[in-house]
Amino acid sequence: MKTALLRALTAIVAAGSVLALAPGVASAATPPELDFAKYPAVDSSRYVSYNYDNNGRAFFQSPPFYCSIGQAPGYVACKGHPATAPAGMQGVLLAAHQGPWWITPEGLAAPTVNLVPQAHFRAPVLPVGRSISIYDVTCARPRPAVVSCMWSAGRGFVISPKWHKFIGPADVHSPNPPKYKLPKSLRW
Repeated sequence: MKTALLRALTAIVAAGSVLALAPGVASAATPPELDFAKYPAVDSSRYVSYNYDNNGRAFFQSPPFYCSIGQAPGYVACKGHPATAPAGMQGVLLAAHQGPWWITPEGLAAPTVNLVPQAHFRAPVLPVGRSISIYDVTCARPRPAVVSCMWSAGRGFVISPKWHKFIGPADVHSPNPPKYKLPKSLRW
């Protein structure tokens, strides 16, 4: 009886060891732009605008993109137009449980998304190879002209002047449904 119990416990410990290795196996398949462990974090307080009109958002530049994080958890938007974006798009938006989506001039989120500071604030350039984590969002600049952002619940995007990638469940749209309006609860 004790031998059978010992074998069962040994099997459970062995299974736990295999499961402990699983995240490492999964991370081997993670695109390098989303492997945020490779990008040391900057001090996010330098990137936050405390001006009333900017509402506590964090801003950073990653030329040619200009990004805004916050003021609520899971919100991030970047101004810029990858070559693979539909015509006329101003940028990309991730709004917590929604998106990522393209930001159109007349449709999605316009004019409710502040892609640049509304009051004076000179956003620092996020250094290449570094990341910023604030408001439950992590963004990185893996290479020049590449920005990757991910909300802790698994939605995100990677943008560059030549291409883009949206990360999330099957409801992630690219491009957005025509004339889609961001629900009031998600406007910031």
